Amino acid sequence: MDLMEKKYGVVAILDALGASEFDDQKIQEFLSMRKELCELIAGQGQELTQLAETDVSATTFTFGDTAIILVEVPESSNTNLTIFSALILFQNYMFHAMEKGIFFRGAFSIGDYIADSESNTVMGEAITDAASWYEKADWFGLIGTPHTIDVLEHEINKELLDDPMYMTLYPVPIKGGEVVELYTVSWPGRFHQGPKSFEPSEYFTRLLSRQRIPFGTQGKYANSRRYFREVTRRISALKASEQDGK
Repeated sequence: MDLMEKKYGVVAILDALGASEFDDQKIQEFLSMRKELCELIAGQGQELTQLAETDVSATTFTFGDTAIILVEVPESSNTNLTIFSALILFQNYMFHAMEKGIFFRGAFSIGDYIADSESNTVMGEAITDAASWYEKADWFGLIGTPHTIDVLEHEINKELLDDPMYMTLYPVPIKGGEVVELYTVSWPGRFHQGPKSFEPSEYFTRLLSRQRIPFGTQGKYANSRRYFREVTRRISALKASEQDGK
């Protein structure tokens, strides 16, 4: 058997909140939505390639209610822009899933991995790292693992890391009551990228109002609302600062 090629890139593992309670109709809706999201990712290659200034392609593996998204960062690429383009892809994935009524929780890591679609195999250090954290946050959203903090601060331009429209450092509530400061993909920022007629908070509240919140999960939703409000505050402060600087 030929050895599979080891790659370096950005890995995200996400699972759908409440999937264990989906009825037959919701399961069918989820499967249909998952197919649409996989097609969305496949269709974003050209847009992200322009952003990253190199060919960018994403590979998606699905296992039940869990999705694994892999974006390779070739040695010849602009690492800063390629990693950033991967995070935008994850942001779009979560936003469009919310529009379909699916709220994902997960983690991303940056490092080595092995993937083979033909044998449905995905393994490696980055996978293990993301897998150890993807269910830990007590909310819906996408966190970078502790390992990614140093990687991001080394590889990504500071102005991109400090832009809450795309990602932000945040005290993430962890199951059991702990709080850990981690980089997060700013899904609230995606709500602020719509047309001017698109009021972010109103639209988010509308999407959330369609969700069932079973007893015992209310904390996850409360933490997510709190995150949305804080990121929105940071975005408003950044825009005000930019206006003052003109």
